[in-house]
Amino acid sequence: MKKVLFGLGLMGTVALTSVAHAFTYAVVDMDLVAEKNTYLTQQNQVIEKNKETVSARLKQIEGELKNLEATAASPQAANMKEADRQKLQSQYTAKQTEAQNAVANLQKSIQQTTVNAHSVWTKRVAQAGEQLRREHKVDVILDKKTVVSFDPKYDLTDKMTQLVNAIK
Repeated sequence: MKKVLFGLGLMGTVALTSVAHAFTYAVVDMDLVAEKNTYLTQQNQVIEKNKETVSARLKQIEGELKNLEATAASPQAANMKEADRQKLQSQYTAKQTEAQNAVANLQKSIQQTTVNAHSVWTKRVAQAGEQLRREHKVDVILDKKTVVSFDPKYDLTDKMTQLVNAIK
């Protein structure tokens, strides 16, 4: 009987130790944190402004190309000197090159802005996550979409959003 009681006592101690060492957690909806992030919103606005500027310039170039095409197709074009035709062709080629360069530069700018924003965002999220983890005395913070079910009291999304937005 003493062996059975000792065994049950040992199993109880092991069970209590296991429970005591269970990890604590919190969850955060990272999609919502990103959506409400002022820094990412600002970076997206910069990208949109650049796209609008380049789009306006491309429309202007398109009009200039049409004018050059109209000049080349006009009845007066038949009487143009060879030097004038070459000049017209050179202007047309220059406008096409300008349009291609504008698009390439926009793509490069978007890529650089995106890479830089991702780097800054990742650092801010890590910093805010670590601060929240310590303040709320949890072992791990999980992204809400990777958790099947959880108690809403463990959702720190709003606090994470506030912290990430506060980091400069």
